[in-house]
Amino acid sequence: MTKSSDALAVSGKEEPEDEGNAAQSFTFDEVMEALRAETDRLMPDNALLEGAKAGDYAKVIEALANGARKTAVDNDGNTAVHLAVISGNRDIVQFMLGREFAADLANKSGFTPLSYAVAGKYAEIAGDLAAAGANVNHAISGLKETLLMIAAYRDIPELVETLLKSGARVDEKDSNGVTAFMRAAGQGNLDCLRSLMDAGADPYLKSDTGNTAFAFAKRTGGAQAVECLNAYLTEYMERVARVGSAKPVSTMKTISLKKTEYIPHG
Repeated sequence: MTKSSDALAVSGKEEPEDEGNAAQSFTFDEVMEALRAETDRLMPDNALLEGAKAGDYAKVIEALANGARKTAVDNDGNTAVHLAVISGNRDIVQFMLGREFAADLANKSGFTPLSYAVAGKYAEIAGDLAAAGANVNHAISGLKETLLMIAAYRDIPELVETLLKSGARVDEKDSNGVTAFMRAAGQGNLDCLRSLMDAGADPYLKSDTGNTAFAFAKRTGGAQAVECLNAYLTEYMERVARVGSAKPVSTMKTISLKKTEYIPHG
């Protein structure tokens, strides 16, 4: 029997293992975190998209350092900018736009990041995207529904203002000939109506069914919208008389209005 065996027999205790050869143990969470980190390193595009969606600024930066492409998309065709906008992460949106990520790519459904800014009522993000070159007149093919129309219908005056200041065409029509002005009138969205009026919306345009904004207001917009439009008809004619007609004279109606009377047009 060796001396070490003798010592063990006497003490009844095992000798400690050499610390240098001891196996290191990890918790389950530590193992999973290590796997995620390695996956992010090997698949930086996915890491970029995940970071943008989660609002994880550090993950976005790390993904780019690992070689993530600015044009990376998910299965729905969403870019990192799309996902950051959907989540309302303005800081990340600004970070990406500052590094020349595309501001205006459409996903498989035809929606741009600006489309989602309008859907989420993110007026400041919409302004950032417009300043970076996003098309404020983007319309979904087939419907021809512009972002200004959506904002006016949903009563988001801040977005209406942002889009108009960024160059949105006030009198654009959808596939049914309806304008943003008509939509706001039909919903009785007064603040949006006023913004569109300030932008010179044409109250004499007609939809494919022959209705003007006044007709929409009278049908479903409520008394205040009707009164607002009635006053605007007078103001519009005075403005045209002052600065000159913006359209052929043959398309204008010569009318005499009092601000208190409701005169249907269309």
